[in-house]
Amino acid sequence: HGPVNKQNGAASLTILHALDTSLSGHKQMKIRRNDTDAVLLAILVVKTFLADELYIANGTGKLLHNLRVRTGSMSLG
Repeated sequence: HGPVNKQNGAASLTILHALDTSLSGHKQMKIRRNDTDAVLLAILVVKTFLADELYIANGTGKLLHNLRVRTGSMSLG
């Protein structure tokens, strides 16, 4: 129960913070998380973001990937 719930909660808080940031007028954001929960949550709520560009950085070192989540279109590019 413990670690999984804490990780899901942390991903949710990260997305809520990013949403608040977009509502404050920031047009470009990057969220760096090493779990897929934040990536999936960002895809699910991307239409709520007012930012023009939202990136999710996932992985570490040579395996670091910057995924662009396009607001309004709900697609990864």
